[in-house]
Amino acid sequence: FGAGVTGNLEREQESLAKEAVNSMQTLGPTFIKLGQVLSIRPDVLPPVAMQELSRLQDEIATFDSNTARQIIRDELGCEQLEDVFSELSDEPIAAASLAQVYRGR
Repeated sequence: FGAGVTGNLEREQESLAKEAVNSMQTLGPTFIKLGQVLSIRPDVLPPVAMQELSRLQDEIATFDSNTARQIIRDELGCEQLEDVFSELSDEPIAAASLAQVYRGR
């Protein structure tokens, strides 16, 4: 907001775009999807912002594996993941805007 008022918008485009990406990741999946859509819209955003937003296409931070394991237990209705899986990776093998993936058997 301040950069637009002070006339420094062009000079601060990159830092504003980085801040927007960080905020979208903090706000969660809906905002990450919005950023992904905007990252391919040259009619809406300047190239600097699009480039920064493109990080949301393939550089999504994972969330805590303990939280993910609890979600899996809740969704499957089990107390122990060993009741369902003989193996489940400790860390995700991939992450996207709406989910992260674990290797399991």
